[in-house]
Amino acid sequence: MTDRDVKDASPAKTASMDIHELYYLLSATKVGDVMTVAPLTLKGKDSLELAAVVMLEDKISGLPVVDDEERLIGLLSETDVLRAFVRNSGIQDGARRYVFDLPDVPGSVSKVMENMYRCEARVISIFTSFEDVAQGQKQVSIRIIVPDSIKSEELHQRLLANFTVLDFGIDDLKNRPRKASF
Repeated sequence: MTDRDVKDASPAKTASMDIHELYYLLSATKVGDVMTVAPLTLKGKDSLELAAVVMLEDKISGLPVVDDEERLIGLLSETDVLRAFVRNSGIQDGARRYVFDLPDVPGSVSKVMENMYRCEARVISIFTSFEDVAQGQKQVSIRIIVPDSIKSEELHQRLLANFTVLDFGIDDLKNRPRKASF
């Protein structure tokens, strides 16, 4: 049962019931009355990317995960997917981000990587997108850690001189938006 199932079974905020009627309605409602009867499921060995596509396309916030015998082994939530994305991106490691507009040809990313290796950069993650780019191009986001400020500046100048850099920087996690605590 998802939060959507509960919301769909709940009385509207504009309902004219008093509190006792609401309590009665809730006490008379059983989980089986409101649950999704045949939810979409994934196998434990399915990729996280597949789960994200299913969740996005079907507009669902969670998926039951089953084994080969279709027994429930866990639940995957949007938060789980986002946690894995954040962990795999390297943002929490203080990694510097460079976003490039590169030709969609073999070896274009390798040329960027060669410059990074020359400055002893450690690659944390690489994401490539073909969405919203010109025909024959790709957008590549690379997060790296460079050992010192001198190597970092040398690399920065190399990248700006040799490639189309769309964006770069280190995300400021200390000053990120936060929910107010009361």
